[in-house]
Amino acid sequence: HDAYCVEQISEFEKKLEQVKYTLRSIDRESYVLDLASKINYYGLKALWCIRAGNLSKAFDSASIAMQHITKTSPTLFFTFPGYAAVIEAYLLLLQWTYATQGVGGGVSYAYLEKIKTWTWDQPKPSQKIIARLTAALGALQRFSELFTFAESRFYLFQALCDHMLDKQDRA
Repeated sequence: HDAYCVEQISEFEKKLEQVKYTLRSIDRESYVLDLASKINYYGLKALWCIRAGNLSKAFDSASIAMQHITKTSPTLFFTFPGYAAVIEAYLLLLQWTYATQGVGGGVSYAYLEKIKTWTWDQPKPSQKIIARLTAALGALQRFSELFTFAESRFYLFQALCDHMLDKQDRA
């Protein structure tokens, strides 16, 4: 199982590097990209930055993706990876915040040592992350009302969020 996960992450990193190389000017706004692609790009970039241990860039990328998500209603099914990646990024950032502050919050011991090695130049307060996470969950809920295939991921993320926030009765 672990080898499978590592191989998948490795493949994910390769593909994101290809996208980043091909579309490297996106971050400088000199490349015209449709809104759906921006949602996916910045959402996936947030996960890639977390994997690289750069939490500042991860937070910024997730925030950019979220800005694009809030500009529009869900109309395209293929923006699902971007919607989901934003939530996953905020969950991981919240986990890091809890792990480094010694807060319980459902931090898995398997990740604890890895998470503590990540760096964040100017960490955001957990309340700010929770607010963004809640907004991202709301966006995915609206998305899943239109595209029902996303419901299971919404419920999974909602349960993870509730667990981390010690809302065990809801999780």
